[in-house]
Amino acid sequence: MEQGDILQAFTDEKRYAAQKAVYSSSIDGLDAEEESFKVILEIKPKRILEIGCGMGEFSHRLMNELNPIPEITTVDISERMVELSRQKGLHSQVADVTCLPFPDHSFDCVIANWVLHYVSEPKHALSEIFRVLQVDGKFIATTNSNYHMKEIWELIFESPSYEFSFSSENGHGLLSKYFKNIKCINTKGTVLFENRSSIEGFIERHIRGEEIVSLLPKLSIPFTATRRSTIFISIR
Repeated sequence: MEQGDILQAFTDEKRYAAQKAVYSSSIDGLDAEEESFKVILEIKPKRILEIGCGMGEFSHRLMNELNPIPEITTVDISERMVELSRQKGLHSQVADVTCLPFPDHSFDCVIANWVLHYVSEPKHALSEIFRVLQVDGKFIATTNSNYHMKEIWELIFESPSYEFSFSSENGHGLLSKYFKNIKCINTKGTVLFENRSSIEGFIERHIRGEEIVSLLPKLSIPFTATRRSTIFISIR
């Protein structure tokens, strides 16, 4: 994916918040973000880097719930997201995960929630994350399965898979080139769409979604789709 497409999708905070809000209608199953948060609470890191921080909610919550309070740095490619993160009291700056502006071994924990699947060459990102982690530091990466919300995508495409560059299916293999002791937590649950417009909005807010939403056929409402995500916990 081109960086311009990613910026267009996530520079607008209303669009970003609306996309996240889709999952508030989940009616069962584990929540991947909550499971990721629990993992980090157990680790109790002292120096955290969150990559692709969005509006900063995740790191802000960590800052409020971790004791002792860690030193947290957040980065995002969007200047607007960095601005919103700073408004929450976070030390945030514009940076690309494939070229992080930090010295070697700067952090004992790096977090990347739903970020690496937007990187066209995730191996470059993983190399940088490995570089800035301390020895025995933890890398927490949450991503989606290629079959995440497949019930929607198979209405439009012949294949129900979305083919992420870093996914539940290939994440372990990519990580194993850099990290050791890789553990996985797979999550799955049902998302309820009560009307057609909510499904159209979900599609439109994806990268280049406005180009394909017209392909959505008639369908029965309410409609359910299955969220599928994986949390990878890796040690440097």
